Amino acid sequence: MQRRSTARTTERRRYTVDAFAGVPELAHVVSEDDEEDAPIHRHEDSAASEGSDESEDLAGLDDFDDESRVQPQTPHPKTKRASRPKSTLTRVNAGKDTAEVAAAKRVWARDLTLPSRHEDADGYGGFHHSFIDNNDAQHDEARRAWERYADSGCAKVFEDYQALNVLGSKQSAEHIVESQACDFVMGPAAEQKLFHLHTQQSLSLERPWSRTGVPHAETNNDSTSDERSGFMVNLGGRVQCLEWVSAQRGSSQYLTALVAPIIGHEVADPDAGDNSSNIQIWCLEADVQGRVDNTMPPRLAVVLRYPWAGVRMMQWCSTHRRPSEIDIPNLLAIIAEDGVLRVCGVPLDLIVDDTEYKLLEKSLELRVANCLCTCIAWLSPTRITAGYSDGRVRIWDLSQVQTGEMTPIKTIRAHNSYITSIVAKSSDVLTQMVVVALSGKITHISYAETATRTTGTVSQINHMTMPILIYHEFLQRVISYDDDGAVYTYTLPGSGRPKIVAKANGLITSMASSPCHPCILIGTADGKVISANPLQADVRSKQGTWQQKWFTHEWRAASHNDVRNNTNSACTENPSGKALSRILEGYKAECVDSVAPTPFRMVEGKTAITALAWNPNIHVGGWAAAGMGGGLVRIEDIAV
Repeated sequence: MQRRSTARTTERRRYTVDAFAGVPELAHVVSEDDEEDAPIHRHEDSAASEGSDESEDLAGLDDFDDESRVQPQTPHPKTKRASRPKSTLTRVNAGKDTAEVAAAKRVWARDLTLPSRHEDADGYGGFHHSFIDNNDAQHDEARRAWERYADSGCAKVFEDYQALNVLGSKQSAEHIVESQACDFVMGPAAEQKLFHLHTQQSLSLERPWSRTGVPHAETNNDSTSDERSGFMVNLGGRVQCLEWVSAQRGSSQYLTALVAPIIGHEVADPDAGDNSSNIQIWCLEADVQGRVDNTMPPRLAVVLRYPWAGVRMMQWCSTHRRPSEIDIPNLLAIIAEDGVLRVCGVPLDLIVDDTEYKLLEKSLELRVANCLCTCIAWLSPTRITAGYSDGRVRIWDLSQVQTGEMTPIKTIRAHNSYITSIVAKSSDVLTQMVVVALSGKITHISYAETATRTTGTVSQINHMTMPILIYHEFLQRVISYDDDGAVYTYTLPGSGRPKIVAKANGLITSMASSPCHPCILIGTADGKVISANPLQADVRSKQGTWQQKWFTHEWRAASHNDVRNNTNSACTENPSGKALSRILEGYKAECVDSVAPTPFRMVEGKTAITALAWNPNIHVGGWAAAGMGGGLVRIEDIAV
C-alpha cells in the first residue's frame, strides 16, 4: 500500500467560480492573486540563499528589545450575565433573610426547650421582638396603621353597626353557665393531693407542691414559695380557644377563653335548647419581676354573650399600639357556627372589680353568600383576611364598610377544598399568606396591589386531624404537622425541604408560638403539652433536637352507677363515683426521634389539650396557658 505524499506537484484544483471574472478593472488584481497562489518549487541553492538572508535579518535583533518581544494577550475580564429586573414579589419572597434568622439563632442558641427569662452576660437568652425591624420601626408602622384606622372612619363603623349592652343582675343570672365542678389530683408523683374546684374558682400552683397543702381550693394563699408561678382555673365548660390580649404594658393581663358547654353521656339534641357558649375574659396580675402574682387569684372580668349560634373561633388584632396615642377599643374577630365573620370592639380600660355580663346584640357582619368562613388572620387594624369553605381567601377592608360596600376587596383562589387554617404577615409593600386545606396541601400567597402569586408545596398527611398553621416570627417559616405527630417547618415561598422540629406520640390538637421568644407549645389528644425550640433544628442539627413535656393531663369518667350524683358537694377521700383528672409534671428533656413509630391510643375526649396560648406582651413573655377538654385551664410562667 502506497502512502499519499503531502508534497503537491500540481496546482490545486479550483472548485469555486470567480464572481469577478471578465471585469477589466479587476484584471490586475486577479493576476496578482494568481502569482500569490502559484506553487513554489524550492531548490537547495535558493534555500541556502534564503537561510543566509534570514540570518542577516535576525542579526540586528536583540533579545532584550521590548519592541521585539512578543506581547502576551491579556484575557478578557469575566462579566456577569445581565439579569432581568426583579419585581417586588421576587425581592420580598426570595430576598436575603439570613441576617435576621442568624441573629435569632445566636441569641437563643442555648435555649433547648423552654425560654430564658433574662439575658445573660454574653447576650444569650431573654425576651426580644423580631430582629427584622427595631422597636422604633415597629412602633412607627403600628402608628401609621392606627392613624389610617382613625382617618378612615372605622371607629364610626363600630358605633353604627355594634350594640354592646351591659346586663343587669337579673338578666346576668340567666346567662350564667351551669356549674360544672372538677375534681383532680396534682402534685409530686408520690404525694399527689386531691382538689375540688367549682366553676370560676382557681387554685394556686404552689398548693399542690407545698408540704402543708390542704386538699381543697382557697382563693387566698399564704405560701411564699416561688417555685411555680401560676393557677389552675375551672371555666365550667370545654375550652375551645385561648387568646391573650396584646398591647397590655401594665401589670394587668387579660386572657380570653371561648367556653362551650360540655356534652354529657345523654344523647344531645341540637334543637332542644339554646347554645350556652360564651366568651370569658380573665384578669391576672403580674409582680415586679414579671411573674404571675400568686397572691392575687385570677378574676373573671367580662362575660360576653351573643344571640347568634355558638362561636367556633376568635382572634384579637395583635398590632402594636400605644394607648396614649389613640383611644380605641380592642378589636376582636369572631367566627360563629353560622359561618359569618363578625368584628366587634371590646373596651378593656373601663373594667371594674366585679364581673360584668355584656350582651353583644349587634356587630359588624361580613357575609359571603353560600359560603362559610372557616379561619381568620388580621393584616392591620383596617384589614382582615379570611379563609372559606370554597377554597378561596378573601381580604376585607373595614374602612370601606362605611361607604356601604360589604364585599371583599380581593378574592384569591387557593385550594379546591375546605380551608382549615391561615397565617398572614403584612407590610406596607406586600402581604404574604400561607393557607392549608383539609387535604393537607399548604399554599403560599403573595399579594400586592399590582400582582398576586400563588405557590403550592408538597401535601402533608392529614386524614385524622384538622391541619393547623402557626407562623414562627424568628425562623421566618410556618409550622404544621401530620397524622404521625411530626411537627414540620416550611419556608414561606414554598421552596426547600420541610424540617422536623418536634415529635409528639399522638394526634396533635393545638399549637402556639410566641412573638417574644422562639419556643412553641404542642398539645395532643392524649393530654400532653410539649415545648420545643425550632431554632435548635438548625443550630444543633448534628447533635439532635430536644423537646420537653410541660405537663400531662388524664381524665376518667365517673362510674355508671353514680353519674347523676356528680354535684358540687364536698370532695370525699374516695371519689370513685365522680369524674377525676390527674395532672403529672416534672418531665426531663428528651431527644427528638423522628423515625420512631407513633402509637395511637383511645382516650376520653376530655383528656385532650384543646387550646394553647403564649402571652404576646414582652415583659410577661413567659406566661403560657393550656386549656383542657374537661374545663380546666393551667396558667403558668414557664420561663427559666
